[in-house]
Amino acid sequence: MSNVAALPLAPPPGVDPIDFIIDTGFGVIGTPDDFVAQMDRLQEQSGGFGCFLNLDNHWADWAETRRSYELIARFAIPRINELNRHRHRSEAFLRDNHAKFRGEMDAAVRAKLEQYAREKGADKLAPDIVAHYAAQA
Repeated sequence: MSNVAALPLAPPPGVDPIDFIIDTGFGVIGTPDDFVAQMDRLQEQSGGFGCFLNLDNHWADWAETRRSYELIARFAIPRINELNRHRHRSEAFLRDNHAKFRGEMDAAVRAKLEQYAREKGADKLAPDIVAHYAAQA
């Protein structure tokens, strides 16, 4: 890199290049979480930006480079752009209210089972369903 790039991105002689890239923040070598942390640092450092351009010199094996892009696209970008915030809020609401909703659903199913048994006969109900809801009562 020191013989190719015009920018001082290459490590000095005798310094481990991976440690240099990570320690200086010139790049990310690691997991999608490391990528998100780097983007957070750059956002904080710059005061915010609207677009991030990736510098890739295509010196790595294409399959590994592609896998890296896939991991970024699948795990990092949704977190950075908060693409799942509504889904996470909805999931939290459902978890917080699970007991209430489960109770209401069980009561509704039990009421329908009882109505069906009155109208068509209890012998028409599946025994495992009857046993399940009898145990819930």
